[in-house]
Amino acid sequence: SRIDSAVTYKILKIIETINCKLTIHPVIIPIVDSTGNTEQEEAYKLAKLVVAEDSNLIVPHIASVSAASNLLFNSLPGCSHTNKHFQKGQLDYWIRPLLFYTITSQYENSIVCGTINKSELITGFFGKKTDTCDLQLLTHLYKSEVFALAKYLEIPELIIKAIPKGNVFSGATDEQLLNMSYDIIQLIDYLLTNCDAADFKKLKITSYLKGQLVELWENFEALKQITAHKHGIYYCV
Repeated sequence: SRIDSAVTYKILKIIETINCKLTIHPVIIPIVDSTGNTEQEEAYKLAKLVVAEDSNLIVPHIASVSAASNLLFNSLPGCSHTNKHFQKGQLDYWIRPLLFYTITSQYENSIVCGTINKSELITGFFGKKTDTCDLQLLTHLYKSEVFALAKYLEIPELIIKAIPKGNVFSGATDEQLLNMSYDIIQLIDYLLTNCDAADFKKLKITSYLKGQLVELWENFEALKQITAHKHGIYYCV
């Protein structure tokens, strides 16, 4: 999301000041006029708040990228399927890493840095090939910790206050798609990491709250099962 990208960028710029041989190239690729995503113009404006003064900023020609995405999608058989908005969104997200690595190929010894945080990692709430890349700096930080770090790094308030969302075609927020809040994910992961079943039963909380936690725990485990394929590479033999 926007805050993860902003924090990752700020961390990389700090590293750049320490290592003079390192050069950071922020890349913004909004895909407009697409039925597969929403609020691209707004996301672009917020991104520019962080990187506008960076002389290494790269923004491919937005209209051309968007037109290419539409052209590719319309060339596919079955693009009038009832799931077409979801399918178009998938294509939009696949185009970005292709462009990221094309840009990277222009520079020697270059890599692409991602923005997955720990809350997304443990729930599988990331694109299998669209968000995974060469280096991830936030996978040890829960979403709440990313927000805390954003304040410390003086990320613009508009980005900190923005509701986390991936600009999907439905307009749903991250927490609506996850069916639970980031705080609950952090809590359940803490309990899973530090409590066994016996310890959980000893928690001094009301039976109602315990019942709610059990339900959320089950939802969390179900989500991890559904997305388990994102955490490994499988081979057919």
